[in-house]
Amino acid sequence: MKPKKVNEFTCIKLCFSAAPMAMSFTVINMIILIVSPLIKIYATAAFINASIRLLTGEVSTAEVIAPIVLVVVVEGYSYLERSFHNIITIRVVAKLRVKYGMMRLEKMETLAYHNIENPEILDLLKRTENDGEIIFTIYQAILNAVEIVARIMSVFFAIMTTSVITGILVMAVSLPLIRIAVKAGEKKYDMEKEEAIYKRYYEYFYGLLTGRDSVEERTLFQYGPFVEKRMLKFYEMFRKKSIAACIQRNANVEGGSILTSLLTILIASMLLVSLFNHNMTIGLFLSLFAAVMSLTETMSWGFSGAISEITNNHQKLKDIDAFFKLPEEKLSGNAVGVTAVRTIEFRNVWFKYPNTENYILKGLSMTLSSGYHFAFVGKNGAGKSTIIKLLTGLYREYEGEILINGKELKEYSIVELRKIYAIVYQDFAKYQVSMYDNISFGNPECSKEQVDEVIKTCRLENLIQKIGDVKRPLGKISEGGIEISGGEWQRIALARAFIKKNAVLILDEPTSALDPVMENKLYEEFGRICEARTTIFISHRLGSTKLADVIFVIDDGKIREFGSHDELMQNRDFYANMYNSQKRWYES
Repeated sequence: MKPKKVNEFTCIKLCFSAAPMAMSFTVINMIILIVSPLIKIYATAAFINASIRLLTGEVSTAEVIAPIVLVVVVEGYSYLERSFHNIITIRVVAKLRVKYGMMRLEKMETLAYHNIENPEILDLLKRTENDGEIIFTIYQAILNAVEIVARIMSVFFAIMTTSVITGILVMAVSLPLIRIAVKAGEKKYDMEKEEAIYKRYYEYFYGLLTGRDSVEERTLFQYGPFVEKRMLKFYEMFRKKSIAACIQRNANVEGGSILTSLLTILIASMLLVSLFNHNMTIGLFLSLFAAVMSLTETMSWGFSGAISEITNNHQKLKDIDAFFKLPEEKLSGNAVGVTAVRTIEFRNVWFKYPNTENYILKGLSMTLSSGYHFAFVGKNGAGKSTIIKLLTGLYREYEGEILINGKELKEYSIVELRKIYAIVYQDFAKYQVSMYDNISFGNPECSKEQVDEVIKTCRLENLIQKIGDVKRPLGKISEGGIEISGGEWQRIALARAFIKKNAVLILDEPTSALDPVMENKLYEEFGRICEARTTIFISHRLGSTKLADVIFVIDDGKIREFGSHDELMQNRDFYANMYNSQKRWYES
């Protein structure tokens, strides 16, 4: 379940729901750590006073041993607590990665498509990708701050029992440190936000230098040195931002340390006055003196760091909250969806992509009827793929009307639209799992018999003979995996679409890696397989369009002409000229 609002309370709630037993221990541990300083102060004072009185024979040895044993127990627990803390951290973070990761995936599944094409949103996704660790880090920072404040308050309480003025000074030293720490946290977040932008560029170019997808072109064109320069440029910018953030943070902390040290000296001097005035015992003086001296580190590095971390994390929580508030697709709707598409109609549709001024579609109108094969052709950038994006609901901010069975497309939920179409894109995914799983992804509820039928329909038997086993991993990510050709990947992508029994099948230039003759043969098979289904395919190579019942020629965002292959050839217009210029490609 996705949170409605993400704040510090959300982090605490998530941690406890992920690992209640472990989180209960963190609370108990915090309480022990809070009272430990006060126990140490009075136990140490009792030990020193008892030791002095032991020399005069006023007390027994047992009265000296008891307080020191208590100090040793408290100190011993503080060391053991670190090991417990590490174990708990590993356990809780592991569970949070699953729990919060599923919440994030649920959000990503419903995220409106246009968000993914926005660079600012991509930076936001990058900054929030390690949410599981961030959530527990925020919880730990809150506990740490509470513990440190309580430790300071315990020393303050002990001092107040002997000198009210000195106690007030201890509290006064915290006020400027809080202000410094908050500013440091805000500055740290701003710098980390800039770091994320440069880091995304740096990691992209690093991927070009090391990834398998680009190894062939990297080897052929020898562009390594050029890309390396770009990578180092962004890495240097990232490095400088990181160093600047570190310097700024340390400068703030050091400034607080100087102020704390001066005031600590003043506090220690006032404790001496209380000692000479017989307002405290020598044991309590030495114990408080040691506690006050330790406050220098606690209040400068510990306290300032904790406040700074909380401030920085609060800014990160704003990012996570902004992520969960990103616009979503409408997922509610009929679980069965549309079982038959009678008509799809575009009425004077105008569309431009978000944050752009130029219209891609300019008053486009057309009607698609059930049971026919349609093709969209045209030059690159004419608007062919944009039509598919609108049909499938990836963008809904268009002007005009798009009607499916007479109902406006905007009234359909994304779930209903997904059940209308099965699509193979030009940049289809290559899942490095078995062929069986690759095909089953199209319909997770399909049976083995259905997969076997699609394999025969798409004539993948030869590929099975090549790889030896339908369940052998494809690609090189798994041990024993086998690499296959681009054309073979495309056949598997087609099979994945065929096994999805949807009303309309769309092919958005999925055969671009095949030569024109093989593409033509594949589309002939496609026509045979989908004879009874409504199909739409997009191609800038026109040999395959002869299979379509109706061809729509898209030019400058409008329908320039439409009809069958023979009708368009008789028109001797745009389509005929394009086809004749490509005709030699298909002659075998």
